[in-house]
Amino acid sequence: MKDNPDLRWCKKQTRQRMDPDVRVAAAPPLVSAPKKRAQRRRCDARTRRNPASLERAKRAGPAELRKYLHRDRCRNWALPGSKRCRLHGGHSTGPRTSEGKSRTIAAMNEGRARWLAKLKAEGKPIPWGRKKGGRNRSHEEREQEAWEKQCMREWRDGFHQSRDAHKALRSQRREERKSAAADAARRERFQAGGPFWTDEEWKAL
Repeated sequence: MKDNPDLRWCKKQTRQRMDPDVRVAAAPPLVSAPKKRAQRRRCDARTRRNPASLERAKRAGPAELRKYLHRDRCRNWALPGSKRCRLHGGHSTGPRTSEGKSRTIAAMNEGRARWLAKLKAEGKPIPWGRKKGGRNRSHEEREQEAWEKQCMREWRDGFHQSRDAHKALRSQRREERKSAAADAARRERFQAGGPFWTDEEWKAL
């Protein structure tokens, strides 16, 4: 019996598929999956502001001002490897050469020196340390904020309960007025010689 080349090829393919080392070697390389949308970040760059809207937000209070400042931010997705989108410098790589990096550092130092000189001339203190508020709040400030939220929650619950009770009382008084008016109409009809209860009212009882 002659050896069939097609049969040899089938046996070879079967042995390769059964061999685990061959399967691992022939497996395609692993490709890192793209980041999920929850892991991506927004550009969050400042956009143009309306001076009139900004003044209204300032007059309304810190809460409205915070909302306005957060609203005037870019909501585009940041480019991979950058914190900004393509419209706000996401493609910018910054200085790459040593001369460009040295010029950038010199400009930063010069700008900080001018800023410190301006503060010193105006007699203002130089800010240092952690910024106040936000995630840097003290334990007492966090407790105070939690207590204020609890008070506001209790007041809101009490207000809703009182409003519901007031609505129920108004509905009850409305029904009493309608019942009193119907009784008065029946009495007038009975005094005029008509029946006290009509057929429709008697059936509805």
